[in-house]
Amino acid sequence: MGETDFFNGLLWQLDSESQLNVLQSLYTSNGAELRVMLEKGGAVSRWTPDRQKDQAKRTDKPKTVVKVPGGQGVITGTEYSIRVDENGRTALLVLEGEVELSADSGATIHVGENESAEMRPGSPPLKNVTLNALDRVQWATAYVAMPLRYAVNASARTRAILEVVGIMAADGRTEEAIQRLDSAMAQDDAEPALWLASSDLFLGAGGFIAARSRAAAGRQRFELDARFDALLARIALFEGRSDDSRVEAGAAVAKDPGGIEGWLSLGDWATREGRASIARRAFARATTLVQTTHAAGSGWGTWLLNAKKSSRRDEISREPLR
Repeated sequence: MGETDFFNGLLWQLDSESQLNVLQSLYTSNGAELRVMLEKGGAVSRWTPDRQKDQAKRTDKPKTVVKVPGGQGVITGTEYSIRVDENGRTALLVLEGEVELSADSGATIHVGENESAEMRPGSPPLKNVTLNALDRVQWATAYVAMPLRYAVNASARTRAILEVVGIMAADGRTEEAIQRLDSAMAQDDAEPALWLASSDLFLGAGGFIAARSRAAAGRQRFELDARFDALLARIALFEGRSDDSRVEAGAAVAKDPGGIEGWLSLGDWATREGRASIARRAFARATTLVQTTHAAGSGWGTWLLNAKKSSRRDEISREPLR
């Protein structure tokens, strides 16, 4: 995500798929006001008064109106994450302050700190409470793709491709890595690891819609591979769709109880939702599988080392059962 100073100290971080148009920026008797249209993709916005460029027109609470399919959000001096998917569904997560989310029909709700809401075209907005909202956004934007994690059961040829694209991604050549995967995926004997790695790279680049599309296409082609369910669970969690994430993670574990990815996705969901007991058991199961299967020889050896160093997962392991 790149950070942009849009107007009067309002900073935006846009993902690679965002289509954001500035409709109007002006100063009124009530202060600064910015109107934008978010057609698709996601953004994280916050106000930084110390970065106001026009000191003569400083304002305490700049107002932002974000037009989305089927409605709009009115924001005053706050920090929030907003996303529009390919179906026009808007997902809102408020980190600080308050957002007034309205449908074109006039139905309006107020979304406060640590709350999230969603709205679909033609329907009224709906709200639900979210815990640790800032932690969720930081966790999602800090995600790093690891193509070699999908090398388990892959052929030597596919593993070599994953190693190459992993190096490309680490060098910041993500677009080139995805193109390399696209070429390999076009072959008749293409293996599921290629679809998984491609989706994972899009996810790491903040392209949630493309990541979900690749994973869904892969699951349709390789319907017995539970890793696609697990990856879709992770993507849903990044998009703030906790219920969908739980369902997908559960499907992954049920489909392949001996698979690492399903347990990891379940553990990630439980961590985001503060379910310490479930998270601890899921991560413990994943760690055991890494240590006792040939997966330890793939990218999972790296994951195991990182998991042992992860302070958050250490905290989870020490929390009481719930």
